[in-house]
Amino acid sequence: MKTILNNLSIGVFIDGGYYAKVCQHVESNHSMRIDIGEFLRFIKSYITEKLSLEPGDCEITEKHIFQGRFKAYDAEQRNLLYKERKFEDALIEQDIVFHYKHLRTAENNPHQIIEKGIDVWFALEAYELTLARNLDIVVVITGDGDHEMLLNKLKALKRKAILLTWNNGPVSSTSRLLREEASLHIEINDIFEHQPDRVRSFCTRI
Repeated sequence: MKTILNNLSIGVFIDGGYYAKVCQHVESNHSMRIDIGEFLRFIKSYITEKLSLEPGDCEITEKHIFQGRFKAYDAEQRNLLYKERKFEDALIEQDIVFHYKHLRTAENNPHQIIEKGIDVWFALEAYELTLARNLDIVVVITGDGDHEMLLNKLKALKRKAILLTWNNGPVSSTSRLLREEASLHIEINDIFEHQPDRVRSFCTRI
């Protein structure tokens, strides 16, 4: 029996570096591309099912992505400008707010990419927006164990803290402590194993 609740708000917070690795894995290994709009619809559908809600009981009201990116000159040198702009177009179409900090290279090693401050910014914004927007359900898309305390704090606010991961292999690379802190852990590989069509609903052939 479905629980009858109205006007629950869902916030989705995406670790952009993690999401980029997932997209690269899906493209390289499955020749498919994630449609982020359909992915968001899947998230809402899956949550309503797992929490025994009606589809009209909740809406995704906050969508944010946090990512490091190169300055324009560096991106151009790496032939990344068009790819980054195309990705931004997809975010804009879905009203996803993007938060960027510049990447830089190590002075003594141009191949070493340094990203600083993104994880802290991610956690602070997710926590503050949960309070400011009075979010009922918070979906965190990451595999970074550093966000363990974020999930813990969200639960302390009496919010549903949902972790969504997509491991790139048969063995989970997600921190055990991170998984254990989540009110609900959604692992896309597990869903693909048992309900492949459900995953294919938000992926398109390249």
